[in-house]
Amino acid sequence: MNYKIELFPDAIEEIDESAYWYEKCVVGLGKDFIEAVYNSFNSIALNPLAYPRKKGYREFVVKRFPFLIIYEFLEKEDVINVLHVFHTSRHPKRKYRRK
Repeated sequence: MNYKIELFPDAIEEIDESAYWYEKCVVGLGKDFIEAVYNSFNSIALNPLAYPRKKGYREFVVKRFPFLIIYEFLEKEDVINVLHVFHTSRHPKRKYRRK
């Protein structure tokens, strides 16, 4: 079953900022980053319980890029809330912070 994915504002901002940064480094790399993130969303939607649970949230490692997708699965609502698309060099305590 595929579930609905909802992106929190922080996640959208993190995707946009990171894609922009990668694109400035190498033309086309920003597009590759966005594609990797959306492929990750598809993998999560196919089996949201398959990934490690930490502090009430789940983490998915984005292939090729040093990012984690931090999400919560609301099974009764069939919704996956993406809180962050988190660069792994950031302080780990920020992974689970909600605004």
